[in-house]
Amino acid sequence: MKNFTTKSGFTLAEALSTLVIIGVIASLTIPALNNTANDKQYFASYKKAVSVFSQTIDRMNAEHTYKRNNIGKSFENFKKYFNIAKDCSSSGSATDCWDYEADDQGPCPASKEVFVDISGMAWALPSNQVWGFTVDVNGMKGPNRYGKDRWCIFSADKDGEYNDGSKKPITVLPYPNEDYTSASAECKYPPCYYQSAMSR
Repeated sequence: MKNFTTKSGFTLAEALSTLVIIGVIASLTIPALNNTANDKQYFASYKKAVSVFSQTIDRMNAEHTYKRNNIGKSFENFKKYFNIAKDCSSSGSATDCWDYEADDQGPCPASKEVFVDISGMAWALPSNQVWGFTVDVNGMKGPNRYGKDRWCIFSADKDGEYNDGSKKPITVLPYPNEDYTSASAECKYPPCYYQSAMSR
């Protein structure tokens, strides 16, 4: 006499339920993972921008092209140390280099003096004429938000103070020197990673 064994398995309903659950979990986690990956890319680009800024300021100091008390002239000279892909300062069409509609209410809003280097970074003279420059590490690509892919890069003197133009710039400081997790004048779209972007 033959013994018949029954094989257990998933029903179609059970398999579909499992797929639905996996889909829901994926829809919740994948955007967060993408945001984290993008943030890391922005932070790495920011660190590169700080390094470029610092090295350029060193060269400008050595060649006496960083003009104290004349940040506009210093920005003109700053451009000369770059391979420029697009100079919107000279063409007069700043909107070709900088997205002013996205978020230009941060601590160092960009003026119409802006250029894009060959790496794709957009550099601008802040409209409030602070002693430093504004950078958007991926140019016209989004999200174009301060503390995300836009930052203020300020020069500092030998005493570690933000440079007011009266002293020789020695190093670089993040500005503002803190992160913001809620909306403020410095951070329209929180969170804004000003300080921690350097250490992430």
